Amino acid sequence: AKYAVEVSPKVVSGSGRVAGIDLGVRVAVSLSLEGAAQSRHFSAREMQKDWDYWGRQIACHMQALSVRGLKSSQRLCLLYAKRRARWRHAWQALAREVASTCRRQCIGTVFIGWPKGILKEVKTRHGKWAGRIHNFWGFDSASRILQTALERQGILVRRVGERGTSSTCPTCDSKAIVRRPRHVLACKDCGAKLHADQAGSRNILRMNKPGVFWDGAKAA
Repeated sequence: AKYAVEVSPKVVSGSGRVAGIDLGVRVAVSLSLEGAAQSRHFSAREMQKDWDYWGRQIACHMQALSVRGLKSSQRLCLLYAKRRARWRHAWQALAREVASTCRRQCIGTVFIGWPKGILKEVKTRHGKWAGRIHNFWGFDSASRILQTALERQGILVRRVGERGTSSTCPTCDSKAIVRRPRHVLACKDCGAKLHADQAGSRNILRMNKPGVFWDGAKAA
């Protein structure tokens, strides 16, 4: 049986604070909160390990099928489905933690950086890693899971462009930066050093709410 219900939207009362989210590969979510001294980083290491494990199981089974002259089997379909389900479950757990953090900090609006044209850029910069990065991260699916979890907490979610956010200093707005190693952003003008994903989430926040402030540039 199916029936429809009408649910009134949750509203975070007295909250004008905002937050910015930058999606990444090694750091799944970089969350910067208005007025907060620390940015929250949610690592993707365990998700990647799990994805790679089931990827190896799929490859072994496909090799066994090729020996018998087969291309597919019921077990192969189940392996693909299981890998996808575990990826989705991991993102749902992460999204709940992000939403709870925002709720505790009385965040009213979250800006999620949307990596438009990321596939083309990844192919140009990363070569053989392009397929791995794009296939492992379904950015659209991940952002929708995040949006659902945040909206359940009564938080408004907006997708915004993120071009240039990881190549600009969030402290002095300078383009004169160096990224060696790649995950560290060093500004030549003001001397600031911080994680590139943290710079991305802070710039997303600053671009969509000018005048936003925070103390320090730490990441937890």
